[in-house]
Amino acid sequence: MTTGGYSPGDQPSDRVIRLLDYAFQQWNDQWFKRREMPKFPHLFSCVKKIKGSGFEKASIMFRKGWAIKVSLARLLTTNKPAKLEDPTFFGRKADTFNLHPDELIVGRMPPCFSLGLGKAVMPYLREDETMPAFFKGLSEAAGMGHVIPDHETLLQKGLGKMIEEMNANMGETEKQKEFVRSCILALEGVQKYIKNFGFLAGYFAHNSDFALSEAQRSHLKEVRLNSTRAIRNGSTEVLLLTRLITWKLSACRDPVTLFPKTLV
Repeated sequence: MTTGGYSPGDQPSDRVIRLLDYAFQQWNDQWFKRREMPKFPHLFSCVKKIKGSGFEKASIMFRKGWAIKVSLARLLTTNKPAKLEDPTFFGRKADTFNLHPDELIVGRMPPCFSLGLGKAVMPYLREDETMPAFFKGLSEAAGMGHVIPDHETLLQKGLGKMIEEMNANMGETEKQKEFVRSCILALEGVQKYIKNFGFLAGYFAHNSDFALSEAQRSHLKEVRLNSTRAIRNGSTEVLLLTRLITWKLSACRDPVTLFPKTLV
């Protein structure tokens, strides 16, 4: 391709070719090295200091929203420079918080799942709920499936507007309100996920220790700016991020399919 022999005529840029090479390097790595997804800690161990002991009494639906928010905002990504070099940081062990300097649209699936090999979610059930759910063939991962986000609404309104509308219309019954609260928590997690990737792009762009070209630093600065806009406004960046976040985000679905009546 780089020698001008690309027959279709629309020759890919060097940047695109570098990204293709990077993608194939990641893919081959999965074939020759077994990569394990680290086990998610239980929700209670992550929020106990924040919410206190009463959090365990919250509904399953509400806990699900918190599990998504904590996973996206605190485990899979971060906004703390010290954590980037911390070998115990969950996002580093899972390799979910990384980007290539040539990328314009960022986000990362766990490499160990790149071939569709399973799924992992944060546990949020209480001990007395786990066994009854198991006998019914249910668990925290029972809500995973073929999710089709409403891309038109996402692009037209953006995450910020969607959250505002949810806060303004919580529903009438307590069950409806619990579902909407869970959706809000999940979308707040998505916002933080995007913001943290903007932080990472800015960290790379402004750190002179990294041997990057001016074009790459410009790309990274653009990613940071786009992430700031994408947190509230509808944009192509948000649309494409949903392809990655859908793996983690399953709260904004019909409550009957996500939270089976046998569990709620």
